[in-house]
Amino acid sequence: MRVERSVVVERPPGKVFALVGDPDRIPELFAGVTRWEAASRKRRAPGARYRVRMKVGSIEAGGEIRITRWQEGR
Repeated sequence: MRVERSVVVERPPGKVFALVGDPDRIPELFAGVTRWEAASRKRRAPGARYRVRMKVGSIEAGGEIRITRWQEGR
């Protein structure tokens, strides 16, 4: 399954990217994340993979996230 989401943030792209581009901060930024761990050596580039679990209602759902696009500062 593929899930996509877009959000418009009224801030300079570099400041936003500094926050959301740090994989260690993801559990702080996304509600319901119960597990977030690297599944590859790459951390911040296309090909980076992460194992994730999220609380969805009364269940914990999860899978693997793969970074497919990465533009530093954007």
